[in-house]
Amino acid sequence: MKRWILSLFLTATLIWAACIRTDGFSPSLIQGPLGRATAPPLSSEVGEILVQPFHYLTKGRQCFVFESADGKYVLKFFNQKYLEMPWYSFLSREKEKAKRALRRHFYENSYEIAHRELGEEILYLHLGPSESLPTGTILDKTGRRWALDLNRLPFVLQKKGIPFYSGLEAIYQKEGLQGLYREIDAFIDAISRRISKSIADADRDVEHNWGYVEGHIFHLDPGRLYYDDLAESARCKEEWERATHDFHKWLTEYYPEAAQYLEYMVKHRCTP
Repeated sequence: MKRWILSLFLTATLIWAACIRTDGFSPSLIQGPLGRATAPPLSSEVGEILVQPFHYLTKGRQCFVFESADGKYVLKFFNQKYLEMPWYSFLSREKEKAKRALRRHFYENSYEIAHRELGEEILYLHLGPSESLPTGTILDKTGRRWALDLNRLPFVLQKKGIPFYSGLEAIYQKEGLQGLYREIDAFIDAISRRISKSIADADRDVEHNWGYVEGHIFHLDPGRLYYDDLAESARCKEEWERATHDFHKWLTEYYPEAAQYLEYMVKHRCTP
């Protein structure tokens, strides 16, 4: 009995250590369904980008992210485990089933909305099968090299951005409050453009979902977008509050005058 317990402990320890080393990544976890009829045509620009090796950068709730060798682009592969029912789902099956159904809805629609309606620096969105993509080369966190058939994998190719808050801090150091006010205006314009298209965002995390690319703000992780009726004043105000709450909180802590400016600029956005 003691040997069995020790063996089980050692096995669990090895699995845990392997998971830590790879940050939980495995090629099997990105083998997802391709729901669209066909993928869009491949441009020569995208083809040249995809032949580069991509090395592991980070992961979010929904995706594993790999950075191109030239540092200009990222490949996002969808973590299919995020969509699967967890082992503990028997404790609240209907709740977990509804949660996974919502996640699958965002997986199937959100990036497509962002690509079609907002651009968001998405160069290629592959959600349907194809035949013309090159073999992709990725290096995981341990440096192990994997060859992937990109024709059979759902993924997003996007320009690589820098984190939003660190970008703002750099602007403040160079230009002071006037620079922050300009960037707040740009952020508000981006939110206004989204809301004008009746697109809501279920994720209010500004710090990790927004960034800068080539000097301008963009929504680097538009993973929870959906169409909704935002014309009614109360619903419009709710959407603006969700979109700016975390940003206002951060500004209040570090740049209170800029927080007041954001609050003032948003205050009458939904007035009939």
